[in-house]
Amino acid sequence: MIFYDIIYKNKSAQSLGVYVKERPSFPVPERDKTFTTIPGRSGSLVTDDGTYSDVTISIKFNFVDEDENAIGKVFRAAKAWLLSAGSGRMVVSDDTNVFHIVKDVTITDSDRTAKIGHAFTAKFRLDPYTYLASGDSEISLPAALYNQYEPCEPVYKIEGEGVCTITTSSGTVTANIGQNLTIDCANRMSYRTDTGVRNNIALTGDMEDLMIHTGLFNISLSSGFTGSVTPHWRAV
Repeated sequence: MIFYDIIYKNKSAQSLGVYVKERPSFPVPERDKTFTTIPGRSGSLVTDDGTYSDVTISIKFNFVDEDENAIGKVFRAAKAWLLSAGSGRMVVSDDTNVFHIVKDVTITDSDRTAKIGHAFTAKFRLDPYTYLASGDSEISLPAALYNQYEPCEPVYKIEGEGVCTITTSSGTVTANIGQNLTIDCANRMSYRTDTGVRNNIALTGDMEDLMIHTGLFNISLSSGFTGSVTPHWRAV
């Protein structure tokens, strides 16, 4: 029998002897909007923030421990897996070309269903976007990209010496490169690629111009520099 499975932080539920009872439902994220009522005016004014709210899913697990005197052993391993600190990626077994970013996990209930059986529910708080695995690939620059999904927050890696001008379809940003620099748009930071030491003052300009918008998006570097971009394609 083939069981439905999830992989979280590079470890599958089944590898721990834990099984997903049923496939979870992934809700469509809500767009962040503000509705303002003005006296004397019919209806309300809508301000669209251009962002989405996190989504929450619940997954029911169960397991059997053949040693009835050690029923907590598997559950302890599952808790260590799910409740470990930090965010992580989740992949579901019937859609392995995409992944979800988990921000938080809580275990909401647990029950001993039989002498050697146990069940529990885990609640996952997810980033609103679904990310494509193909978006993890580095693309050499210059490049003409076509983004058929939502605007995304890429990572740039640039090598060279001196001031590099990064030109995109949205504008230009200059970067003072000392051998190498990584620009992480999602976290709004830049750092040396080889050491990880932060260097946010290396950038001049609006980092929003480095975000890859929907449609055709061109990226080029000034002469004397080489680099790549990892787009992190995402959809709702």
